[in-house]
Order: sequence, then C-alpha cells, then structure tokens
Amino acid sequence: MVKVMGYRFWFVFLLVLAISISGCIGEKATQTPTTTQVQGRTLYKLLENESQYAVTWVLRLENESSLVSISTGKAVILKDKVLSYREAKGFKDVRWSSSSIILWENGTGKMIMKMTVGNVTRPYKDIKKFNYTVAKRIAIPYGEIALTLSDEFKFNETKVSEECNDKCTMYIKKSDGEDVFGVYPNTWRIEVVEANVTYDPVTKKIIDASIYMRTSEKFEEKVEMAFHWDKGTIESIRRELEEIYKEYTTQ
Repeated sequence: MVKVMGYRFWFVFLLVLAISISGCIGEKATQTPTTTQVQGRTLYKLLENESQYAVTWVLRLENESSLVSISTGKAVILKDKVLSYREAKGFKDVRWSSSSIILWENGTGKMIMKMTVGNVTRPYKDIKKFNYTVAKRIAIPYGEIALTLSDEFKFNETKVSEECNDKCTMYIKKSDGEDVFGVYPNTWRIEVVEANVTYDPVTKKIIDASIYMRTSEKFEEKVEMAFHWDKGTIESIRRELEEIYKEYTTQ
C-alpha cells in the first residue's frame, strides 16, 4: 500500500510536469488587451532560465463543502543541485499525513517519503533519472505558475492588468479553460485561474505569487508562493534542507 502511494506521489509530480509542457487543445476565443509593462510569458521564461533561488509556499485544496488537504513546502534551486521538501495533511475521509524530500544532482533525483495513514507510518524511497529542467519543475508548484503565466494553456477569456510603484503586481484572470485532462469519461477542465504576481520591474524576477484555481469538478486550490533571491536566504534554506535530507537518510 505504501509503495503504491509512493509511486502515486511521483506520478502526481510528473503529471503536473507533463501538463505544463504538453500541447494545448483549441484556440483562444478572446484575449483582453493587457496594460502591463511585460507579458506574463516573459516572467515565465525568465524564471525557466534562473538557476539560483529559493521558494517557500502553502497550498490549500478544498471541495464544495470542506478542506481536503494543506501542504507546505520549500525548495532551493542551485546550478548543480535541487532540493525540495514538502509536508501535507489530509482532512477528508481517511486522515493522513506525509512528508518528503527530493534531492537532485548529477542527473538523478532521490526521493525519501514518510506516509502516515491512521496510526501506521511507513517510509518509501525511490530514485529516478531526469534532467535539470525537470528537476526544477518538480521542486516547486510549477504547474500553477505555468497555468498563470505561460501561453501553453488555452482559455476562452484572459484579463490582465497591472499596478507599479517600487514593485509591480500583475493581476491575471483566466476563464473557461479549454484544456481537458484525464481519460474519458473522467475528463475535467480548469474553469478559473485568478492570480496576483508581484515582480521586480528592473530584474523581472518574481517576488511572490498568490494563485487560485477552480476545476470543473469543483475542487478549489489556493497557493501562496514566495520567491527568495538574496544569497543569505538561499544559503539558509539550502543548509536547512540538507540537514533534513541527512536526517531522512540516517533513519
């Protein structure tokens, strides 16, 4: 059972990745002219090329009637190493919790996971080969960023506006998504993506992002992300995650 859950854990990450880099269905029906200094896709492409930053986040998943799960995480992206740590709790039906850490270096990702269902806790470990681009995408809530900023996903209406002072905040609302996921008859689509993305107008580096998403199955997701670019914070998070990884490998 735990082994199956572990594979599902990797599968979820790789599914998000596949969605993020896949082709799209249909064409945009309407596109509201933007008033932004830069396009969202510009911020997205610049982030794709970055190789030294850290990210922290909180993600909440709800359905129409209740909170399903809360997940928190942090990751550090370096030129030769990627580290990502997550903790999550489930609140509906079976109560569960999990924590996991992924270390990627030299083309190999190593995941160590602890899964608790009821009163039973078991570990799971796995090793997979993948490249640096995939490692960076697995490390953070990448699918949400791609949905918000890239043009890879088609929506029938997109509205974008922006306010700038010392920082710029881009407001994005995408409605009536045309992408369909799953295998018939269990298909679903994204009805709404609504986000505020704050960035540095000089460097075009993302500072933080608040992203809300609702699917046709009436699941709602809200993720709050903070991006850290200063060397001191990056180094602090790197040391913290390396200590967690050591702790997990010695148990």
